[in-house]
Amino acid sequence: MMPYRTIKRTVLVILLGSVCFLFGYLYFGRNVSAVISGPTASEGGGPPAPVMQQIRMLKEAIAANPNDGKSYCDLANLYFQANKFDQATNLYEKAVQINGNDIVARNDLALCYHIAKREKDALNQLETALRISPGSQHLWLTLGLIRYETGKTNEARKALSKAESLDPKSEAGTEARSMLASLAQSRPK
Repeated sequence: MMPYRTIKRTVLVILLGSVCFLFGYLYFGRNVSAVISGPTASEGGGPPAPVMQQIRMLKEAIAANPNDGKSYCDLANLYFQANKFDQATNLYEKAVQINGNDIVARNDLALCYHIAKREKDALNQLETALRISPGSQHLWLTLGLIRYETGKTNEARKALSKAESLDPKSEAGTEARSMLASLAQSRPK
């Protein structure tokens, strides 16, 4: 039988992966599906050709308009999906610098900071985003995830309960409910 800590870590890894995929799918929908269903890699290794084409096009768009926060976010998302979190972080930071009200960029930047163990920075991004959009279910879900993974289970419960209450039937509401069920089995901290 696996020790409790091993089971807990496995559940957390699965939850983080699910949340990351959920955010990507909700915000980028068919584009992610097209990339996933495309070729698995270019012949010389590296990203698939369609992804490389998207990267090239986004870099060209940024070069043509350095104040296009959406292009920075789209490029950051590709790096995030490729687990290149340092590059994604830099691009999300630039997007937030261009448009401080972009809660999606702030949410994704918070996830990058969390992965880099920069919890204070992650929480600052989420708190700022929640001041901009207090009714954003995804922000509450991310806050709950980060609070849970940093051992703040009571605070995680509050954030996840808020996320679920905003729209219990949505995918984010279902994910929040699932995470709350996992929390119910853990010891409060």
